[in-house]
Amino acid sequence: MRRIATILSALLLFSLSLPAQRGRYATFLRAVGLYSEEHFAEAEAIFESLYKADDSDDAVCYYLGQCASASNDIEKAEKYLSEAVAIDSLNQWYLQSLASVYNAGGKMQQAAVLCEKLIKINPGLYGNAYTYTLSGELNASRMQDSIGLAYYRQALEVDPDYPPAQLGRLEVFRMAGKYVQFFAQLEEFLRNGRCDTAVKCDYMEMLFERIDAPFWRVWGKQLSRLVDLLCELHPEAIKACKLKMQVCYIN
Repeated sequence: MRRIATILSALLLFSLSLPAQRGRYATFLRAVGLYSEEHFAEAEAIFESLYKADDSDDAVCYYLGQCASASNDIEKAEKYLSEAVAIDSLNQWYLQSLASVYNAGGKMQQAAVLCEKLIKINPGLYGNAYTYTLSGELNASRMQDSIGLAYYRQALEVDPDYPPAQLGRLEVFRMAGKYVQFFAQLEEFLRNGRCDTAVKCDYMEMLFERIDAPFWRVWGKQLSRLVDLLCELHPEAIKACKLKMQVCYIN
């Protein structure tokens, strides 16, 4: 649908353009057609010639980024899509494509910034558990806990068992020292059948690495109960058994 819309808009521009401009539009349409037929190398060569003639054309930058993405050239895709976004910072296609490239390149902070922007522009389309969670992580990393928790809440309203949102919310409570809320949510996280057993065990192991005697005196019974729950839910998990042995040793 995006490609069709691009072709239709280009055809409209073609019909309204001056004769001198029509040659460029015709070349652009030919390149879009090649891209749509997945002839990425041929399309990219044409888009590059158009880019050299005018590097301020955001649509050309966008398609160069898409061609690079199709070839798994993340660095080049990021370059061209960033240029497209710089020219038209409200274009949802450009923002979404650049966010996907950031995600593929492991640049989650940058991807989260764009996801937050997309949510504000079009919450009906981009307000899903993944984008809400990324935005929650971004704000939590900025020490904006209330905004981060609001995004995590929205993610869990869309998908109540979405593990990344549950885990992100847990970390906000833990880092803020809100242990009543933390332990209530931790049990929900451990009972989540969609969450990988190894992730649950690793998280509980991390908690035990950080506890000290004062913390154990206050919250030891809660931790012991949750370790029992983990062993009950996942009796085959070696790490869960090791945590149970550690609890027995401490007690």
